[in-house]
Amino acid sequence: MRHTVTAAASHDPDGDGSGPVLRPVHNQSGHRPALTRTPGSGRRPPNILVSVATGLLFLLAAGLFAVSLDARYLYVFHAKHQSAASWVQALAPDVAMAIFSLLALGLARAGKAARVERVLIIACAGAEAREAEVFLKLNDVLAVPAFARFQVAVQAGRPGQADVDRIVRAPGLRIAPGRAGGGICAVATLRRVYGRGGAAVLSKALRIIRDAYGEAGLDGPVIDGIGLLCQRYDGQLAGQRAIDRLAAAHDGVSGLVSRAGQLRQTTGTAMAQRVAAAAVEVINRGPGGSKLQSYWKAQP
Repeated sequence: MRHTVTAAASHDPDGDGSGPVLRPVHNQSGHRPALTRTPGSGRRPPNILVSVATGLLFLLAAGLFAVSLDARYLYVFHAKHQSAASWVQALAPDVAMAIFSLLALGLARAGKAARVERVLIIACAGAEAREAEVFLKLNDVLAVPAFARFQVAVQAGRPGQADVDRIVRAPGLRIAPGRAGGGICAVATLRRVYGRGGAAVLSKALRIIRDAYGEAGLDGPVIDGIGLLCQRYDGQLAGQRAIDRLAAAHDGVSGLVSRAGQLRQTTGTAMAQRVAAAAVEVINRGPGGSKLQSYWKAQP
């Protein structure tokens, strides 16, 4: 049985105009046919790529939340010295942001505007950065550990500290209280090497130390000394050759530091300079390869 729809001219009672309209044609039984939805005309199921992207965004948000919470707890704890109160204050901005986000989503699904909630979400995000900056300014005259101050500065987005953190993470290392897992706590030394020679020098020094000594070499004096080495012999120091010679030396990093201690009696210079000079001696040992000029004779 076939149903059709015909176009007919419509006339209003006053005869003020007409236009084509659609009129259903009754079938033989006198019933109007019911409209049916054609296959595939309904809402399509969500794309799997959208679902995967949503999951990845959730994981990213969870990771950023953990990092943010840890840094905020550290600097609040160093100010209050009360664990419970520090956790409450550290959690407050992120929990408030989550609450306002859920409120905004709920209102949006109900077809209502959520202008106030969106403004509050932005305010919470901005408050975190402002809180970190306030902490740094208030503690310029307080005895706050350099490690905690560095983490707060990274959280606040200060360019120097953020760039140092990026350089440290690039070769798989990290800023941490201990050396386990590639941790470096000598943040003052990292900033000194960075300020003295720039990003390229710090990056090269960390890679040489990592590959030659592993976690055992991630101490301030070694980082400072190898940083001086990379800066002094920029363009002359072959990274892989330095790694091979330092790694093959007797007693490894302990032998390097021991030799630096011996040089104190004859030079009276700072530890970083003595570590750099000892490293030059180690790299120049053995046959083959171009020799580096003595650290004490090389141009600074």
